[in-house]
Parts: sequence; C-alpha cells; structure tokens
Amino acid sequence: FIIAAALGTAFLLGFLPNYWRIPAYLLTLAALGFMAYVSGDWVWAFATGQAQQIEIYTAGAKPPFAISLGLAMPEAVGLLLITATGFLAALFMNGTLLHYGRRSMAVYLVFIMALCGIVLTRDLFNLFVFFELTVISTGGLILLSKDERALGAGFKYLVATQLMSILLLIGIIFSYHATGTLNIDGMAVLSDKLLAGSALAFFLMLIAVVVELKPFPANGWALDIYESAHPSFSALFSAAAGTATLFAVNKLLMIGGADWLPIASGIGIITFVAANLFGLSQTNDRRLLGYSSIGQTGLVLAVIGQADVLGENYLFIAGGILLAHAVAKAGFYWLSDLIQSRELKDWSALKNRPLLIFAFVTFMALLTGLPPFPGFYAKWELIHILANEGRLVLLGLILFGALLEAAYLFRWFGYIIKREPENGSVACPPIKVAVIYIAVAASWALA
Repeated sequence: FIIAAALGTAFLLGFLPNYWRIPAYLLTLAALGFMAYVSGDWVWAFATGQAQQIEIYTAGAKPPFAISLGLAMPEAVGLLLITATGFLAALFMNGTLLHYGRRSMAVYLVFIMALCGIVLTRDLFNLFVFFELTVISTGGLILLSKDERALGAGFKYLVATQLMSILLLIGIIFSYHATGTLNIDGMAVLSDKLLAGSALAFFLMLIAVVVELKPFPANGWALDIYESAHPSFSALFSAAAGTATLFAVNKLLMIGGADWLPIASGIGIITFVAANLFGLSQTNDRRLLGYSSIGQTGLVLAVIGQADVLGENYLFIAGGILLAHAVAKAGFYWLSDLIQSRELKDWSALKNRPLLIFAFVTFMALLTGLPPFPGFYAKWELIHILANEGRLVLLGLILFGALLEAAYLFRWFGYIIKREPENGSVACPPIKVAVIYIAVAASWALA
C-alpha cells in the first residue's frame, strides 16, 4: 500500500491541470498521510504482537523469479520515520511546493517512495533501482531552493552518485554471476561462495552504498546540499535518506558477514570524529548541521560494524541513536528556516522567544544523548558492551567525537542566550512553527 499510494498519486498528479495547485497539494498530503498511517499501524501491530515478520512476493512467485519485500519491526519503524518526516516536510514547505506545482509534488512522492523501497526490498537489483530513483528525484528537489548555489550542489551530487551507481551495478552483476540469485537472503546463504570467488564484487557494492552516507573525506558534495538546499529538504536528506541508506548497508553486511564488519566500523568512526572536528570551526548554521549529520550517520555505521558483539542489543543501540539523530536534525533544519541570516551568532534572534529556545534545547539534548532521550540509553549500553569486550580504542574515539559535537552545540546555544539580538529577525508562519512543535513533541515521546 505504501509504494502503491505514492506511485499511484504521483502518476495521478500528471493528469491534473497546472493551475490545480491546491488540489494537487492536498492530494499529495493525503498520500503522505496515508503512508505514515500504514507505517504507524504496522509499528503498532509488531509492538503488540499482532503481526510477525512477513515477506511479500511480486507476480505470485518466489525469488529468484520475483522481487521480495521484507517487513519486520525495524523496517516498520524506518518506514514510519521516513513517511512521517516526509509528511511534515511537505507541510513545512507548502509555499514552495505550491509555487512549483504538481510536477514538484510528483517528484517529492517518488523520492519518499524510493526511500521506503530501499528499506523494504530484499532484492539487490531492486535496491539499485530504488537508489536510482532517489538520486534522480534528489537532483530535482535540490532545485526547489532559491539559493543560486543549489544548482552547483545538485550537479556535483549527480556526478558523485552516478559514479557510485556504476560501481553498485557492476558489483551486482558479478555477484549474481557468482551466486545465481539477486535475493539478499539467498545471497547471504551463499556468501562463502560469493566472497571466495568475487570478493571484489561485494566490495564494489558495499563501497557504493557506504559512499551514499557521505563518509569522510568524500562528503564535500553533500555539505553543499545541506547548506544550499531548501531547509525542509535538507531535513529529509539527513533524516530520511540517511535512514534508508543505513538500512541498505545493514542488508549488504548480512551478505558479507563478520569479516567485513571492521571495515564498516573503521569508516564510521573516522567519519564521526572527523566530521565533528571540522564542525568545530563552522560559523554557518546549515553547514554545521551538515557536518553533524555526516558524523551521526558515521556513528550509526560504526555501531553496525559492532553487530557481532552487540548481540540482542544491536537494534536497541543502533535504533536509539538513529531515531535521536533523525528527529533532532529534522527539527534543527526546520528551526533554521525561521532565522533570516545564516551565521551562528544570528540565532541570538531567538533570545526573546522562550518556546523556540525550548525547541532548540530539546533538539540539542536529543542529539547529544542527554537523559531521558533514547540516545542516552543507547550510548550507555554501547559504552558498557565495548568496555566489557575490551574495544577501548573504539570506545575512546566515540567519546571524543561525542565531546566535540557537544562542544559546538553548547557554544551555539550560548550565542542564543548570552548575545543581544543584532541583525535579522525570526519569521514565525503558523504552519512552520506547528511542524517544529510536533518535532519537539515527538522528541519527548521518544523519551
């Protein structure tokens, strides 16, 4: 229903007249709301024991003759995060979507649908297709920004991602040649055969998907997007696209097995520390949030690489950090749209708006992992397990990176409460403020 609703609505929008902008927008919101409802319903069903893990096969056949979609509690939570963020982002950027019309709304729906497909699919070629749809729609949505730099950022993004798509497709072709299947679960069973004869093919697939996470140092193009794109799309790019890509990495590592986990951890922890280290020197708010986004996805990647020692706590730890990052980062980007200037010091304009300051503090506490938010309990459990396993170097780097992130976030907060407002003002359209408060409510609900 989720994929059908998005795809069907996107096609339907193509038949509407150009001047039917409000009906087209309402139809888009209805589709996104329905997708979020279905996702939430599945989360509730899994949480209450009313549903078990399911697989959906296309064309009435089983792999390798059909494409399979898998749904369990992790996928349901990922879908809810993506669709709910998509719905709120569409509300937030209502003026922009109405201005550009039904075509922009169709591309927006395809983007959300593709991210959901990445989370659900159990087929490698289908994974490639959904990534391609994400890349193409991202290139279009970047142009919704009024910033002249968005065009250059979008071009660099398309060049970088197409190179990675080529590597991914080559890896898929040779992996299929080695195993005779495109099904991820089937390939995981035959992983010894794949890695014995085509380890390079698996490496190409893994590195192509990992680069989609914008790891250090291959992240300059992503930072330009975070800085120049519409802030509501940057919220989606950070929270929703990052979530879907992490799901894809996790699926590939099921094929690679324990031998490839240290590579994921190494890339992740280097990215986490380096991104936060560079974040210390930033004065532009959205570029700073870009570094923080890259750092947080790097941390989750490092956690994925520790799956062999985390055991049954793996989903709790990775999920807690990912949810905290996604909600906080979306809230920060939405909040940044209310500030007219881009310097961190200009956020002193919030000084006389206590509710917005409360929103900032909530997102800051959620992101840094302060109690009672889920990031605190996830990181606390992670620290205990790594210490017990003797992985002290990794533990030290995680604590160091977290300290760097806390340093620039608290410095940013200091600008708000200590400086007198100088230049700029705070624009507070009711719909945008409502979306921010919903994000605040979601943060406390996670607690």
